[in-house]
Amino acid sequence: MTERAPLLWTAVFFAAGILLQWIFTLPFFLIASGAGIAGAVLWKVRKAPRAANLTFLALISLLGACRAEMDARQAPNDIVSLISSSPSPIAVKGTLVNDPRWTSHYRALSGWLEVEAVRDPGEWRAASGRLFVRWPWRAGRWECGDRLQLHGRIRAGRAASSGHRFDEGRWLWVHRGEGILSVSAVEGVRWIDRSTAAWAVTRRAIARFRERLMGLGRSLMGPVEAAFLEALVLGQQQEIPLSIQEVFRKTGTIHVLVVSGSNVGLIGLMALMLLSFLRVPRGMRYALLAGILWTYCILTGLSPPILRATLMGILLCWGAGQGLEVSPLNLVGAAACLSQTVHPRALADVSFQLSFSAVLGILAAAKGFSTREPEARWGQWLKAGGKALAVSTAAWAATAPFLWWHFQQVSLLAPLANLVVVPWASGLMAAGLLV
Repeated sequence: MTERAPLLWTAVFFAAGILLQWIFTLPFFLIASGAGIAGAVLWKVRKAPRAANLTFLALISLLGACRAEMDARQAPNDIVSLISSSPSPIAVKGTLVNDPRWTSHYRALSGWLEVEAVRDPGEWRAASGRLFVRWPWRAGRWECGDRLQLHGRIRAGRAASSGHRFDEGRWLWVHRGEGILSVSAVEGVRWIDRSTAAWAVTRRAIARFRERLMGLGRSLMGPVEAAFLEALVLGQQQEIPLSIQEVFRKTGTIHVLVVSGSNVGLIGLMALMLLSFLRVPRGMRYALLAGILWTYCILTGLSPPILRATLMGILLCWGAGQGLEVSPLNLVGAAACLSQTVHPRALADVSFQLSFSAVLGILAAAKGFSTREPEARWGQWLKAGGKALAVSTAAWAATAPFLWWHFQQVSLLAPLANLVVVPWASGLMAAGLLV
């Protein structure tokens, strides 16, 4: 384990433990016993750097396996026992735990429901689990924290096939979902009450603020332009035509339509300039900046790329507020550790893989840049262009294996296309944020 990036190595070995548990599914008592033995050995060899480092990494791997095993355990009343590949009628009660979204393909609203009870067969009994639910838009545009009673048909996720490339089962597993509940009739949705918990109130307030921003954008520009602005600033891609999305996908620039580190960086830069202009004290300045970044993360839906960048930004704010110099690799490692600890299945999410691999590729390319600036103006422009191309190529090379594995598609035009698309997207995003 190197001195420069111990947190990055910690994240790597924690991920290795998660992967090993997914592959071999070892008993929990065996993993816990191994972790206890590793902890005792670590205490004994703590003064021997090499042995202590190796033992520490082994302990971290075992803790990752423990976390994966704990995540896989099901509650006694889990609803999974009622789900099969064939759709079957069901009635459930539960709470919406995210902001519902419009799905144009199904012409319905959809969201995630934490199940509280199920009717079996004529009376309600306690149940648990998470379902992806769809309901007609005429039944109501419910919000995060709303408790609903739903009557519809439930089924398990479909595996990928020749005519259906999307693997619903894997997607549900990554998001800790048990099945898909489709409600076709308006009468199949009944509102019970609304949660007053702090998390629900906050999410509803931010969702309403997001809707106001989207309405403002649509009042100022055409539908396609507003759709691009919503995707770049708020991460809402629903209104971008599929034909345009396909062009971005084929050229390897689809990532600009997903909120990520560049959005967080731009938000942070603008907020920091404003707070500095207002002469806010240093400690309070970075505390407020961390709050702004976290609010923006919630505003855009807590997706893995934005969550990773936000965690890195908050850690950077803490370091800057304390007057510390923070290693970028340590920031990446800390963000990865926190993400996997809270949600270990994120490791299997393509957006998590693409996000972290792109950042590591960019950091690897940045290490090769010379700090010496050329004297001639043309030399400075040439060096700037070379840096941009190197960064674009490094991000493309780091993400290409994951793109091929998940989508069997890698664009050779991506390094050059990004040199044009990324500045355009950044300019439009900055203009949208100012508006």
